[in-house]
Amino acid sequence: MDENWREASGERIAYYSQLATCNYNFRVTVGGSDGQRTKARNPSLFRVVHRLWEIRWVQVLASALLISAVGASIARISAKAATRLERMELQQSLNRSGRRIAREPR
Repeated sequence: MDENWREASGERIAYYSQLATCNYNFRVTVGGSDGQRTKARNPSLFRVVHRLWEIRWVQVLASALLISAVGASIARISAKAATRLERMELQQSLNRSGRRIAREPR
């Protein structure tokens, strides 16, 4: 990541953001007050892994859940509309029957 010397200040912490998913070797060189630089003996090995939302199966699962939720919502709205239509048809039938009965001679 850094080919040249990078001053870490007194914090002794190195910050790296936006590292790609990969295996890394972190090598440290220490500079003394005498101006000499000494390399650390063993590099620190670490791996940057995918974030949860970057994993393919999580994306597929989330998409499937979203599609299922939309489908269920559409089905529920459709069922409510069908029930409402049935009620309206029943009410119209009752109104027709009532008018027919009212027109019949007694």
